[in-house]
Amino acid sequence: MKLEWKYLPAQNCYVAENLSYCKTPSNPDLQALHIYVPACYMKPDGSIDSESVHSPRPGISYTAKSVPVIFYNDIGGYSECVPAGLIDRNREFVKDGFVLVSIGARGRQSMDKDKNPSGKAPAGLVDLKAGVRWLRRHRDELPGNYDRIISVGASAGGAMSSLLGATGNDEYFLPFLEEIGAEMEERDDVYAAQCYCPITDLDHADLAYEWMFQTKAISTRSARELPIVMDDFHRGLSGSLAAAYPDYINSLCLGAELGADGRSGSFYTGLMEMVSGSLTKFLKRNPESADWLVEEINAGTDLIRWNGDQAVITDLDKYVRVFIGRMKPCPVFDGLSCETFENQEFGTKDDLREHFSTATAEIFSLLRDKSSRTAPAETDAPKALKPSADKLKTTVPEEWEISPEMEDRARHFNPLYYILASEKESNIAPHYRIRLGSKDADTSFGISYSLYLALRAAGIDADYALVWGLGHCNADYPGEFAAWADSIC
Repeated sequence: MKLEWKYLPAQNCYVAENLSYCKTPSNPDLQALHIYVPACYMKPDGSIDSESVHSPRPGISYTAKSVPVIFYNDIGGYSECVPAGLIDRNREFVKDGFVLVSIGARGRQSMDKDKNPSGKAPAGLVDLKAGVRWLRRHRDELPGNYDRIISVGASAGGAMSSLLGATGNDEYFLPFLEEIGAEMEERDDVYAAQCYCPITDLDHADLAYEWMFQTKAISTRSARELPIVMDDFHRGLSGSLAAAYPDYINSLCLGAELGADGRSGSFYTGLMEMVSGSLTKFLKRNPESADWLVEEINAGTDLIRWNGDQAVITDLDKYVRVFIGRMKPCPVFDGLSCETFENQEFGTKDDLREHFSTATAEIFSLLRDKSSRTAPAETDAPKALKPSADKLKTTVPEEWEISPEMEDRARHFNPLYYILASEKESNIAPHYRIRLGSKDADTSFGISYSLYLALRAAGIDADYALVWGLGHCNADYPGEFAAWADSIC
């Protein structure tokens, strides 16, 4: 394979662009990748400098064949993406001295040349796997250590990164890989996964969101949109979904339990310690301002306790009301009218948007059954399960059943399914790093925290933290990702 390398003087790196990673792509513009290589690993003629040794940080040295490869996807909202150029979200990897692979992938709205849907789950993940296989096929012709691939993504891309780390070489994906002409003789496991604010565990994400945000009846998606106020039905639905979350968490056997009230147990206290640790680190980075910063964040409440050395936050409901707010209406992910990006991601050729969450469907079924009774007794069901019958008829579909095929499809799109499997057929990445902002309201903190606990329970090296004051983004402090990558490589 003859690559055409182009030098980018502003970034002091070389790039090879729009390399197709599969033989029979349905969407050639999407199913391609760029490779960015710091100039220190290349000769002026565009060939690999095998003699060069680069020291990007004190005590750290890499050669052109030992430097880790950052495998970056720019997927958001489970949408399709072209290979990203050097943008704010990824250019730092090149500055830090790593080889950067920026990959494109199909997504929920992708159509092939015949206008047939081509990007429904698991197509985006299949494309990432095909990209890894292609890189390994051509490893002798490329700079970088392709046994040290670190997957990176944010939001839905963070979920894809977690899945890429959890599903290495799993047989379930082989027919999909064959269909697009992937390099079937190569592996698609990765060495590590950096997951920024991952929106995953979609089949239980509605439960997790209401568990965290149920005390807020007003959702505000952005400053440019009017707030949405829950009616009685949606408040009842929120309470029912939240009430089901503790049993789900406890069924996973994560080594941490959630009390039936949702606000007790080691799962809850452990997560709140992570939130507290996020603020403690922020205050210690701003020691001269710490006292008045605590006063400002508290906003006249007693949300935070601060002794000059450690911040403590124990009340999640107060934290949501005072500090975060609620971003999305209920239900968040498997929408009543199949209106969400996730409904579109799980669509099919015959129906571009479909319901996918068995857990959410069961709650709807219970609500429908309860509301169909005439003059129900006060003891028949919790208040959360008693929306008015009129409201129910106009809001909930007449039928909402998840087929076994859809249930299986959603299961194979959930990293927990692989990580917690008693007999693992996939090769799980040995290292994970999970970061999210302390003001992230796109999904529940419980989603990323349960992923972290599942990894720990499976004996996987996992690093988890919230970054104070940031929202839904590549939440990190400068230099910390590079330090982590160095430490594991």
